[in-house]
This record gives sequence, structure tokens and C-alpha cells, in this order.
Amino acid sequence: MLVKAKLLGLLLPLLLAGCITEDESNLINVQWPEQRVVFVADARVGTVQALAQNAPGSLLAKTDAALPSSVRSMVLDKEHNRLWVLGSSSIDVLDAHSLELKKHIALNIPATAALLKRDNSGVSLYSASGALLARIDCHSLVAHWRSGAGTLAYQG
Repeated sequence: MLVKAKLLGLLLPLLLAGCITEDESNLINVQWPEQRVVFVADARVGTVQALAQNAPGSLLAKTDAALPSSVRSMVLDKEHNRLWVLGSSSIDVLDAHSLELKKHIALNIPATAALLKRDNSGVSLYSASGALLARIDCHSLVAHWRSGAGTLAYQG
């Protein structure tokens, strides 16, 4: 039974991709195997859904409305039960169980934000060229933005 569940968990992203028409292939997914959940975002419109990993059609939660911008990247913070969603003009921090918005962080930067990465102390925001743009503390949700001089400036 465990092998069957693991196999289904590994096949879920492929099954989801197989159900998508070619013009709707802009889906981003993040898995949470310990909770048997997969988060799926439509990169074009900013919607996020939580689906049961062992029952792909079973919707566990979804964002109430489309997020303010299209989704570029998502990262899961298992320790704090948060899903971080990067859009074109903001980062939205969602409760990983309910997908309720916990914090909205506006991106007031000239560079194009492209990627979120999680480490032990927080979440880092990177540009399309790979440059570090900001660090956000996972406990306080406070952003520290990288200035042109290479230093990080506080923004609450």
C-alpha cells in the first residue's frame, strides 16, 4: 500500500500535466509529501489551489480570489506552515493549510523578480539574472531589500 501511495505521489505532477491542454501549461506545483498535499498555481492569473496528493481531483483549499498578479515562483515553508507566492509585483505569504493571505509584500524594485528560495533563516528573492534582491525573515516576515550598494535595507 505504501509503495502504491508513493508511486501515485510521484506520478501526480505528470497526471496533472496530462490533464492540461497545451495553452494551459503554465502551472507551477509544489509538493508537501508529509501532508500529502500538492499546491498548484496558474502562472498566468495568480490562482493557487491545494490538492490531495493521493486524490488529484480532491480540492483541499484555494485562494479566495486571484492573487494580485501572475505567479512566477512558489516555495513552501514547512516549519511555519506557509506558502510563499511570488507574483510580478508582490510576494504573498499564505497559510499553507487554508491558503488565507497572511502578508502581502509589495515589490518596489527596478529589477524583475523571478525566483524565491527557502533556507534555514528565511526566504530569498532573486532576479531573472540570479542577483539577490531581498531576504525575508520567516519569523517576523520583515523584508530586507538589497540596495544598489549591495547592502540590505529594512522594510517592515
